[in-house]
Amino acid sequence: MDVVYVVGGGTRNALLCQLTADACGLPVVAGATEAAALGNALLQARTHGLVGGRPRRGSPGGSGGLPSPVSADYPALVR
Repeated sequence: MDVVYVVGGGTRNALLCQLTADACGLPVVAGATEAAALGNALLQARTHGLVGGRPRRGSPGGSGGLPSPVSADYPALVR
């Protein structure tokens, strides 16, 4: 894995995205805040045979973040 995609209301919180990037040691790409609800609805529709095919990737939104060099040792500490 080379990037972490996050969706939902937390994507509006730059600190949360930064802490996620630091904890994972990977860049964070923040999706749209409504993407979590939309993904849930699409998954349910697909499960019931209402939609098919391969899902398309949405455009990113929110803040995102890159791992901080200061926190570079964090992933190793929690393993």
